[in-house]
Amino acid sequence: MWERCGVAVAKTGGDFCWARHLPAALAAAGATGVATAVDGPIFAGGTTWAELIAMTWEQLIPRLVADGFPAELVAAATAELNAADRWFPAPALVAAWGRRPR
Repeated sequence: MWERCGVAVAKTGGDFCWARHLPAALAAAGATGVATAVDGPIFAGGTTWAELIAMTWEQLIPRLVADGFPAELVAAATAELNAADRWFPAPALVAAWGRRPR
């Protein structure tokens, strides 16, 4: 599901992986002491995380269907997010920082 969403978002100029480029962008801008932190949350179905992911997928339904992805599969994947006994990986949360050169 995430792969298809990534393709759909890319067609409109979006990039789910943009944060991976933050450290290099900071270094290229001259920042010193560039560092990063990554958090890879795992969430249970029926939680706020599940609701956020479901809303993301639901907003992409028109684009996914236009690209030939069956709406029924989006609905099924979204329904699975409500299962409180299931656990799912969330997208990684990336932070990057550095110092302005003196």
